[in-house]
Amino acid sequence: VYVTTGRNPEHGDGDATLWCIDPSKRGDLSQELVYNRANPEQPIPHKRLQACDESQGDFTKPNPNSGVVWQYRAFDLDNNGKVEFEETFHRTIGSAAIDNGLLFVADYAGIVHCLDATSGKLHWTHDALAQIWSTPVIADGKVYVCDEDGDVTVFRQSATKVLVVENVLDESVFSTPAAVDRTLFIGSRTKLFACRQDATRTPAEMALDNPSTPVERENAPPRGDDEFNRVVDMQGRPIAGAQVEFTKSIRYPWLETPPPMGVVVTDAKGLFAYPDSLPTTESFYVYVSADGFLTRFWHGNRDVYRLIDGDRRADTLVLFRPVKVSGRILDREGRPLAGAEVAVDYFIDDGPANINGHRVTSDAEGRFSAEGLPPANLFIRYEGPYATADDRMPVGVQSASFLVEHRQGVDG
Repeated sequence: VYVTTGRNPEHGDGDATLWCIDPSKRGDLSQELVYNRANPEQPIPHKRLQACDESQGDFTKPNPNSGVVWQYRAFDLDNNGKVEFEETFHRTIGSAAIDNGLLFVADYAGIVHCLDATSGKLHWTHDALAQIWSTPVIADGKVYVCDEDGDVTVFRQSATKVLVVENVLDESVFSTPAAVDRTLFIGSRTKLFACRQDATRTPAEMALDNPSTPVERENAPPRGDDEFNRVVDMQGRPIAGAQVEFTKSIRYPWLETPPPMGVVVTDAKGLFAYPDSLPTTESFYVYVSADGFLTRFWHGNRDVYRLIDGDRRADTLVLFRPVKVSGRILDREGRPLAGAEVAVDYFIDDGPANINGHRVTSDAEGRFSAEGLPPANLFIRYEGPYATADDRMPVGVQSASFLVEHRQGVDG
């Protein structure tokens, strides 16, 4: 049995352990047992937060019934007398993949490790230069590793490192790929890719990826829904009648109205097509609005309307139902802070941040309420009251605390 250790990836990377355990044994298979000086011959029960607390008289002894075959934390692979970052096993939420005596595991710091599954000997490591959340997949003599940058790195299944290819997807991959019936399925943040070596496409279909290929448009297959852009809600349901407005890019769009460049409306399936008149290189704005949803905008030729490998990819634009956040601001003694200025900021994974867009003031009981917010990553900042009109340093900011009591929207 192979066990990796880790913790919430949002806490960052750190050292961890890969354990190999003999499953044929029974009982407590821990490497060590914890005793206490009050009864030094009797192991004490396991404690949840700290197994061995020396300040309370705890100490450890090797476990004669240990089921540990080997453990891997670090190894000086290049024999230079130092254990480098790439030679250390870091926290992971993925599992080990094993085949033909080789074990492959990736950690959250972005290091791929190849070990002998029987002895725990380290064969090689590889730095993907991006965080890895998932488990490697072994298929057809190759090892597939996906990372947060959207790279799919392929290695030969070998005790010697052989990098076969690095494929680049257009968005992050946090999930583990699945190999089924000679097809590799990879789920990215918003897409599912199905990759198969013998997959075939007609010449007309391939011609659409390369406009220079002399194939008549009428000979091409009819355009399917997957070639159109779409507007959906958070559950992926189409939003019919959404207005998609295109404007020129200006430096301060919040101070003046950007010049319009056109408007389209989504159909019953939430689909729309970009106008042919849009610029192919310079930036522009895409505003999307619909009844009951918050208006959002994207940067054309950057966030959306992207040209990748000569192909203009279809976009899926997600609108949010507004949510409400309310709570109280208290001082260190639990007394309400009245008249406190509160700013609610947020950022959305595939969109720009909103800073100082929502500012409210607490009432006599220290309560505040902010409406019209997206169900995104919210940050509440306490900014007052201030000492004087001229002195903008907050009063009591070090002792202020927030009690967020309510966050509710149409989508929950």
